[in-house]
Amino acid sequence: MIRKDLNDNECYKKYELRLDSELASLKLAPFEELLGMKLVCLEKGRAVMEMAFKKELTQPTGIVHGGAIASLVDTASALAMKTLVDSGNQFYTAELKVRYLFPFHMGKIIADAKIVSNRGRRAIGEVKVEDKNKKLLAKSTVTILLGKH
Repeated sequence: MIRKDLNDNECYKKYELRLDSELASLKLAPFEELLGMKLVCLEKGRAVMEMAFKKELTQPTGIVHGGAIASLVDTASALAMKTLVDSGNQFYTAELKVRYLFPFHMGKIIADAKIVSNRGRRAIGEVKVEDKNKKLLAKSTVTILLGKH
């Protein structure tokens, strides 16, 4: 879901103006909506997404399962990459490394994904996952391959 309540966000405005004809293709997949992901900001080579705490995403100890956080990281990286490729070009995540620093057990988390290298058929993304107080909860590196899989 693209958050329409962020119309004053310069990043959101800039992207909407730049890719207005492609906004329909930016709908999140059902899996991403099931996890409660929301797109906050999108600009060239960067995507910021948020995900709220949901009891359904927790482990027996009450913290959010690492797989849910990894899914947020993967989705944010893919959307950041989408801003750098022509419409119709294919790409996929080849490797995803997540270093979990602190647990997520309440509120919302923000994943800020940036494509830091994009050469040939390979791109590298770096993602920071923070809570609302900007506490770093996880760091990730994502390798994305361009072309058919």
